[in-house]
Amino acid sequence: MAAQKKNTRGNKEKHSCGGCTNFVLSDDKALICSICDCWFHIKCERVSVSDYELLQRSDDSIQWYCKMCKGASQKMYKMMTLIHKRQDHLESEVKSLTTVVNGCNDRLDNQSQLFKDLD
Repeated sequence: MAAQKKNTRGNKEKHSCGGCTNFVLSDDKALICSICDCWFHIKCERVSVSDYELLQRSDDSIQWYCKMCKGASQKMYKMMTLIHKRQDHLESEVKSLTTVVNGCNDRLDNQSQLFKDLD
C-alpha cells in the first residue's frame, strides 16, 4: 500500500523525504512511491489530504508514484507504444514481402520446369 506506516525498509522515520530531504516522521502524512521506494510528504508532492486518506484505506491494488517516477513511466509508456506500432508495421511489411518472395519463387520454379521440359 502506498501510504503504509511501514515498508520493507522499516519505519518511515528513518527515511528522508525525496522532495524536501527532511526526515519523514511517524505522524507525518507521507507516501512511499511504488517505483523508487522513496518516502514523500504529501505537501512536497502536492497530494491532497483526501487522496492521501483514500490511499491509506486502499489495498495494494492502488499504487502511488512520485512526480519523477510518474513522468519517467509516462515517457516509457509512450516509447513502448511507439515501438509496438513500429513492430506492427514491420510485421505487416515482412508478411507482404514474404508473399512477394513466395510469388517470385513460384515463378522461378515454373520457369525452371519450362527449361527442363525443353531439354
